[in-house]
Amino acid sequence: MSPNEQLRAARLRTGSAEIPGEPLSRQELAERVNRWTFHRDGRITEVDGNYIGKLERGVIRWPQRCYREALRAILRVETDRDLGFHRPARVEHQPYCLGFVLLGELPAS
Repeated sequence: MSPNEQLRAARLRTGSAEIPGEPLSRQELAERVNRWTFHRDGRITEVDGNYIGKLERGVIRWPQRCYREALRAILRVETDRDLGFHRPARVEHQPYCLGFVLLGELPAS
C-alpha cells in the first residue's frame, strides 16, 4: 500500500476557512465533502477525517463516485487521476466469498 501523495498535496494546497493562512485539515475537507454531496444530491454522507486519512494513506484507493466528484470540485482538479485515484483492475468474481456460497453457485456433491 502506497500513500496517495497527490490527494494530500491537493488538500494542503487548499486553504482553510476555519484557520486563515493554514491548509485545509482532513476533518474540514471531510465536512466540505458532506456539504457538497448534500447540496448536490440531497444525500447525507458521513465522511470524517479518518476516512480522508485512509484515502491519503492509500488504504482506500478508489472511493465512491460521489466522493470522487466532491473531492474534485472542492480541491479544484479535473480528473480522478489528478487526485491519485486509479480505477482498480477488474477481478474475476469467485463463486465463494468469506465462507458463504453465492446463490446459483452451489458445489456439486
